[in-house]
Amino acid sequence: MRRTVWLGLGLGGAVLALAGCGVGLRGSALPSPDPGGAMPPGTFREVLRTGEDGRRRTFEVHVPASYDPTRPTPLVVVLHGAFNTGRGIEAKTRFSALSEREGFLVAYPDGIGFAGLFQHWNAGWCCGKALRIGLDDVGFVDRVVDRIEEVFAVDPTRVYMIGESNGGMLTYLYAAEHPERLAAAGVSSGAYGGRRAIDEETWHVPRPAVPVPLVAFHGLADDTLPFAGGADVGSLPVLEGLEFWAEANGCAAAPVTEELADGAIVHRRWTAEDHDQGCAPVELWTIAGWGHEWAGGKPGDDRKAAALLHGFDATRTAWDFFRRFRREPAQGGS
Repeated sequence: MRRTVWLGLGLGGAVLALAGCGVGLRGSALPSPDPGGAMPPGTFREVLRTGEDGRRRTFEVHVPASYDPTRPTPLVVVLHGAFNTGRGIEAKTRFSALSEREGFLVAYPDGIGFAGLFQHWNAGWCCGKALRIGLDDVGFVDRVVDRIEEVFAVDPTRVYMIGESNGGMLTYLYAAEHPERLAAAGVSSGAYGGRRAIDEETWHVPRPAVPVPLVAFHGLADDTLPFAGGADVGSLPVLEGLEFWAEANGCAAAPVTEELADGAIVHRRWTAEDHDQGCAPVELWTIAGWGHEWAGGKPGDDRKAAALLHGFDATRTAWDFFRRFRREPAQGGS
């Protein structure tokens, strides 16, 4: 009997999305630039029609106050997890607030769902209806990047992507299928593969044709996508995915390991085996006692969470990783 694997990722993201929070022109349609190319700051919502059936898809883009249409600007694409939304992951991670300080654009695409809630992605092996109908979410996210590049002065050598959970799975898949487009990628609480159904063989993303630097974050108490993988949810081990990516990136098999906060936070870095070899860096941060949740981002009064994180913030750490890398322009490109 065929059984579809569905990851119960919680309703917190959906509730968060209902509350919403934003800057400037929250929810307004994406405006046209004035004759000089200037755009007002704020967070704007755009609708795209995709696929043969013209499915209505949405995304939001945050424009920092410092945006200058005469200066190529980095773009960070942030993919929410299942049962969340683009607006929900914005509030959770606070990438828009960071963009105001650092001067990058942020895009928040939405998966498909019901009445604007319970949204999810087809990441190749998960999740829900998007997987069942074979939705081309890689193509949709690619369209989002195209659209933002049409309107804004995006630096094509500094396009980054990061996702949480189901969004992290899609980030893996997008980076594997479009490595030429990303300068670096990030995954939080995600796996690079698993079983589409209980009675099927495991599947994982293909090897990227060119290296993509990658940073990952995972809680060791995550029981939704366990660090060691899990027969119950069908996900492959997290470390296996990082080793797969490191090998594809030309890095040494064994990472350099550093322990922080008395061993509660462990930082692994895959580097070149010797100075004569290249390696697109791969990094993994693990947090003892942390579950299936974004580490840091939105401040709060949760003392238990603060005690587990020891001041660690995945949003800040991801951006500090991303900003180190540029994608070489395609031959014949600018």
